[in-house]
Amino acid sequence: MRIVGGRFKRASLVSPKGMDTRPTTDRVRETLFNVLQNHVDLEGSRIVDFFAGTGALGFEALSRGAEFCLFVEQASAACKSIEQNINNLGIQQCCCLIKRDALKLKGNPEDLPFDIAFADPPYNRGYGERLAQIVCQENWLKPNALLVLEEEVSAMPDALDGFTCLDKRVFGNSALGLFQLGEN
Repeated sequence: MRIVGGRFKRASLVSPKGMDTRPTTDRVRETLFNVLQNHVDLEGSRIVDFFAGTGALGFEALSRGAEFCLFVEQASAACKSIEQNINNLGIQQCCCLIKRDALKLKGNPEDLPFDIAFADPPYNRGYGERLAQIVCQENWLKPNALLVLEEEVSAMPDALDGFTCLDKRVFGNSALGLFQLGEN
């Protein structure tokens, strides 16, 4: 797996062995970031990558100009891969990794709201909707911030409380939803 754009373009990313982590494919990431550029300027943005897995979405955002990324992941093997990727890219100063269940976080540990949240939870469990409620209640996002949700096509919600759906894309069995938080 490689970063598809920006200053780290073509850099390889380490991912955990086995099937527990489902990385977002290069094609999906490329499409996602092409869509994102129509809605937000990544330059200087603050990103949170929930259910980070390999961290591919956060690393892609950092490669394309994001200022900071907070990775949230609970699986030990995935956390080790994220740490190795941070070290391999030499970007320790603009990243933070929290080893915890994204659905059990209380408050924003950075104490600053984020511009974009990525969420690639395990499919078909309703975690995307639950996470959307948490980020609203705990003030994780700035007004008008974006939430990018990856989910199985059949489980992708049409709407999320507090958010407006800006775009949806289907890639085989996977879907991407781009949602914008309303004004607080």
